[in-house]
Amino acid sequence: MNRELINRLTGNGAAYIRVSTDDQDTHRQHTSIDAFLTDTGLSIPRQFRFEDTDWARDEAKKRPEFQRMLKAVEAGLIQWIVSDRQDRFGTKDKYEFIAFMHQLREHRCIFLTVDGKVFTDDNMMSFIEGGMNAETSTREVQEKSWRVVKDRIERAKRGDWLGGYPPFGCDVVCFDQGMREKWRVVFLGKRKRLRVWPDGRSERFDGKNNFPAADNNDILQLRPSQENERIKTVCFIFETYAGQTIAPLRIAKLLNKMGVKPLADRWTHNNVVDVLRNPIYLGTQRTFGVFNGKYFDLQDGELVLSSDKKQRRRKQSEWVMSGQLFPEMIDKTIWDRVQEKLSKTPDKKRAPKNPNLFLTGLLHCAHCGKKMKAWAVRREYLCSSYGKTVSAYDVADAPQSCDRNGIAHADLMDLIKQYVADVGKELETFIQVYKTGNLDLLKPYYEKHSQNISLVTASIDRMAEMCDAATGNLAVPNPALGIFDPRWGWSCDILDRVAHDTSPDAVENLSKHDEALKELQERYRGFFHQSEEQRRTRLERLEREASVLGDQIMNLPKSAKRQIERQGRKLVQIEQQMDRLEAELKNYSDEVDAVMAGLSDHLNVTTAARAALEGDGTTEALKMAEAVRHVIKEIRLEFEPTGKKWPKTQPIAAIIVSPLGEETKYSLCGKRTPS
Repeated sequence: MNRELINRLTGNGAAYIRVSTDDQDTHRQHTSIDAFLTDTGLSIPRQFRFEDTDWARDEAKKRPEFQRMLKAVEAGLIQWIVSDRQDRFGTKDKYEFIAFMHQLREHRCIFLTVDGKVFTDDNMMSFIEGGMNAETSTREVQEKSWRVVKDRIERAKRGDWLGGYPPFGCDVVCFDQGMREKWRVVFLGKRKRLRVWPDGRSERFDGKNNFPAADNNDILQLRPSQENERIKTVCFIFETYAGQTIAPLRIAKLLNKMGVKPLADRWTHNNVVDVLRNPIYLGTQRTFGVFNGKYFDLQDGELVLSSDKKQRRRKQSEWVMSGQLFPEMIDKTIWDRVQEKLSKTPDKKRAPKNPNLFLTGLLHCAHCGKKMKAWAVRREYLCSSYGKTVSAYDVADAPQSCDRNGIAHADLMDLIKQYVADVGKELETFIQVYKTGNLDLLKPYYEKHSQNISLVTASIDRMAEMCDAATGNLAVPNPALGIFDPRWGWSCDILDRVAHDTSPDAVENLSKHDEALKELQERYRGFFHQSEEQRRTRLERLEREASVLGDQIMNLPKSAKRQIERQGRKLVQIEQQMDRLEAELKNYSDEVDAVMAGLSDHLNVTTAARAALEGDGTTEALKMAEAVRHVIKEIRLEFEPTGKKWPKTQPIAAIIVSPLGEETKYSLCGKRTPS
């Protein structure tokens, strides 16, 4: 180990150890870190040995020991951290790794691995190697995830059981290559399993992850349970729901009353619905019914990198289905009747607790950030922190509890009606501008809609530029129209010319704007699709070059600083080219359409909200609450002291946030304060 490096490791050190699953062993990491400490003559206090078990590398913000270590660094208690390898530190990508290195550097903390590599040093090699290692780690995880998911899909299509609790009424059966039953596992409850052989012998397998081991060539599949009472229960659920006017919750209550035991503690509405929707009772297995969104998603039969990281239930069209595994457990006619009945069941929406105060959940106090609660006696809303004591733990991070910050429901309703009317007018104006090109109409709203205006204008300019380039800049003015003739090409200022036309034929020219824009989009789409494949091929080539160059940089000795810097600059140039190609692969026509579609949808719900707000707050509470939530995401209320003994504060402003993220501020001066 470099003596210069050892001399730098002063003060308190820390060790960080991480494994992704319970099955992995931390022994090797402990051994390598202990060997490092022996070689260097250093030591680490017991309280600064941090270990996270069963935590993935991309969950740094959730790992308890990792976060505890960072807090100790911020407090100045730790001056250096050692891990077995960089990937044990664990980050989701290169950007997060560099961010953590910056955080450590800010607190004068060194991060190194047992092989002596320091990733917090102020040199190009540390930066490039750390980023490349993190990028390689990310790609390895993605490639491994792709292989695992691909394999699971193929196994699911074959009908293999992929783990988890089996559907109610089914056992997991182990078959040999000739599909002869060797044994089966009957699930008796949560983490309670019984392996049963054909000759009647049985063996318990209870506890977490305790499942009988199968031989290499064995096949595990679902089959109807040998517990005949469970199959009878399944038939009872289907026949009852299909033949009676009864809800799944009522069936669940009947089953609990009858003493029928599910695999969970008791029957619930969701348990019953899961049974009614599961095609396993027709003999075919459904897999990938729930998507956890971590790495890859299955879309139209292809695996793509997931953009949505939240767990969600998949649509039936997205399920992976097996072939017929066994004969139907229920009649197909009953199944069809049940599915038709389920499809006609509307999603239930909870009505407000108090029909007269249906704005609860939308309102926030701008001072403390807490939600405002309803007080039915006075028909008002109060800050939920009013009267509450802030604990010593929260004092440093949160303001003290608010005074009696409150506002009357009636005043808020007047404000919301005004906001809905204003938004409707703005959206109608924006869409009219899009159709006519008359940007002057937007002057009163330019600041609020500047982001959308800039996006649409920039996208249209970019489309015009690409069409100019594709046609060899053959745009020819047409004096008769006052615009560039679309038959000959396009210019970047075509829309500006149309929008600011002051000739006597202005009205006619504006009416032609919509046609001109549609033709521009159509022409752009043609050019875009012609060059899309070529750009993608070039991007893939550059990605391969960047990967090879990165490997070369990592294999160079540290003494070759000039060569490393030259290669690093070349790598930066390649990445800049890749960024430009990715920008060119953006479909600007779709971007314009998406913005306008979003605004049109928002206009539709705004119009519906305006109609709903004309009802009375008692009989139309659910309708009004739903309508308001479609056009308003949040309302932040600002208050100021009155200088009086009572009331101590009064509302002065309301900031209304739309689902599009736009904010509108209204003055509340003169509004009455609840007494």
